[in-house]
Amino acid sequence: MMAVALMAISVAFVGCGMFHDLFEETYHCTVNTVGNQDTGMKYFVETNFPEDVNKLVTREYKKDLDAVMENSGYVNVDEDEADMRVVYSFNLGEVVVRDYMKTVTTSEWQPGTRTTTITDVNSKSQERGKGSDNTQVVSTQTTQGKYVNREKLVNVHEEKQAVTITIEAYDVKDNELIWATTITDNPDAAITKNLRRYMPIYLLSAMPHLGSDTKGDLDCSIYMDDERLKWF
Repeated sequence: MMAVALMAISVAFVGCGMFHDLFEETYHCTVNTVGNQDTGMKYFVETNFPEDVNKLVTREYKKDLDAVMENSGYVNVDEDEADMRVVYSFNLGEVVVRDYMKTVTTSEWQPGTRTTTITDVNSKSQERGKGSDNTQVVSTQTTQGKYVNREKLVNVHEEKQAVTITIEAYDVKDNELIWATTITDNPDAAITKNLRRYMPIYLLSAMPHLGSDTKGDLDCSIYMDDERLKWF
């Protein structure tokens, strides 16, 4: 019993991350920050996005960055009050297209059935040597409809495109680059068709490393049910 209890505790504390990975969607990317934070914490943001990103989306992405910066201790101020100028940009890689067949399970409605049985009572009576008028008995049986799970092959059209996001902090006084953070997609999971959904996830991955030197690439993971996503 003691061994079982210890094993249960081990699973609860050591294996919880593993089970979380199994049952919750997880997003992976790479974060690399060069340089160190050595100025004040007051900043303003300049965006440098591709020309086809409209102003409303640009404003949304900027708010995403502000949420992460402010929760990291930075203070968003007007340009004339700032210590840092933060340049926020992203680039898109080559589009990779894949078409393949995939088995999916769908729930389909199966209508009920209605069965009618007609019995000739007169014929049965004559077989037993008894007379009877011509009568028939009609019995009906109905089954209720239900949902049934069925597997079927569907064609999947998938377009993937790598995303590289850069956040650069410059000293306002001399315009010197203080630190720069680069966030790179996992190539196997890069999906830019829903970039608005993933932008906060990229930023949350980089959040612990803003203003610090990672000494190289760091593999980062964010669960799609992360409580911090409520900031956005």
